[in-house]
Amino acid sequence: GDPEAPEDYRGARTQESLVSVARRVLSGETQDGPASQKKPDSTPPQPADSKVKVLTAADFDEAVASHRLTLVKFYAPWCGHCKKMAPAYEAAATELADLDGAVLAKVDMTQPENKVFSDRYGVKGFPTLKLFRGDPDAPEAYQGARTQDSLVSVTRRVFSGEAQVDPARQKKEKKADPTPPEPADSKVKVLTAADFDETVAKHKVSLVKFYAPWCGHCKKMAPAFQAAAAELADIEDALLAKVDMTQPENRVFAERYGVKGYPTLKVFRGDPETPEAYQGARTQESIIAVVRRQLAVHGEVHSEL
Repeated sequence: GDPEAPEDYRGARTQESLVSVARRVLSGETQDGPASQKKPDSTPPQPADSKVKVLTAADFDEAVASHRLTLVKFYAPWCGHCKKMAPAYEAAATELADLDGAVLAKVDMTQPENKVFSDRYGVKGFPTLKLFRGDPDAPEAYQGARTQDSLVSVTRRVFSGEAQVDPARQKKEKKADPTPPEPADSKVKVLTAADFDETVAKHKVSLVKFYAPWCGHCKKMAPAFQAAAAELADIEDALLAKVDMTQPENRVFAERYGVKGYPTLKVFRGDPETPEAYQGARTQESIIAVVRRQLAVHGEVHSEL
């Protein structure tokens, strides 16, 4: 019913499969056509000593809530990509077995009772991996590679309160697209955990960009952020600042402000404890407009007081 949310048809080009898939999708299920389920390569059995926890709709919420971090693989037994990544997933679960409070789990989406996850978490293809930080209602899309090293690395980083930074992806992006140097006359203030609260408290409005130097989206918006800061430089009460989240001392912001991806922009009105999500576009014009509007709101609030 949504022209903006297409799905690729994954069944066979036969009358039986076309009808079957259409009926299943109409009934709110995923595309699990008979032809797809009867592929000759059978799913390898789960190892007897597997550390991957099998979840269903009946125990999902309780299991996720009982762990500080849960990485869940929503899969179909017939799915080739699922079978391809299965050994890496099993190996990662074994390697992480000593990490108390973290678990790797899987949900078989061909089981009728588990079809509820299609709508609940937007599972439209397999495998779909989601991270949960103890809350079954707050999933995050897994952003790493489907390798043992990446699964382990991302899980450990998120478990320690950091954002999802896959070292393999970071290294690749850094090599392909180096970070441009900061302009010598930049009006963007560089903040760290050491001076963050004090600096934010000194300004009526602070717009802070939490970023990673290797992040493509961060580099793309950097010129607009720099230009906006230069245009707003004559307003003493306003500040545009940035925090490098790859620096160890700054990783506290991942949990403090819910920084889970880059860039994350937050607006502060003189209080480092009450951030607001930036809701404008990542353009010079929009950044300036939002800051000026926030200054006006700040003035109205204080004049009422």
